[in-house]
Amino acid sequence: MEGYVYIGIITKPHSYKGKIQVFVENEKIKLTPQVPVFVEFQKVPVPFFIEESTAKTGNISIVKFKDIDNEADAQNLRNRKLYFLKETYDGFFQENDSFDINIIRDFDVIDTKYGLIGLIRDILKYPGHDVMQIFDDRKNEILIPFNESYVLEINKKTKKVHVNTPPGLLDIYKIN
Repeated sequence: MEGYVYIGIITKPHSYKGKIQVFVENEKIKLTPQVPVFVEFQKVPVPFFIEESTAKTGNISIVKFKDIDNEADAQNLRNRKLYFLKETYDGFFQENDSFDINIIRDFDVIDTKYGLIGLIRDILKYPGHDVMQIFDDRKNEILIPFNESYVLEINKKTKKVHVNTPPGLLDIYKIN
């Protein structure tokens, strides 16, 4: 979703009073009443305002949204994706002087040998490392590990990630 950054998912209702359990990808993100979140409904971001939020563990919080006052309404939010506005997200990490990999969704990937590879659509989480899920102009999926030895530069202004992939990695995708 253009202009938004994925931050996590609503996992389940937490109480009959409308509270929900939220899993946030980056435990440095704190959900507060000052910052609205957006819940995805049929690929459309809908704003929700937080009344209260309590951290349960590192990545899990219990959240009460305004106007969600019962278990049935909370149940309708189950397994829905959560987003911040991109500006909110960028500001959050500038203030906290940290980098979150989710910021590179929708960035172009440029390889030193092959040039433009495609657009990052998702960051896949695997034990030990993250993987950039990229789709080229023919809608072919290309997977590249997010590894400091491969990633040369991330330019937020131009929305480009420059990489130097190891020999043979892109050959399996038959990139010309």
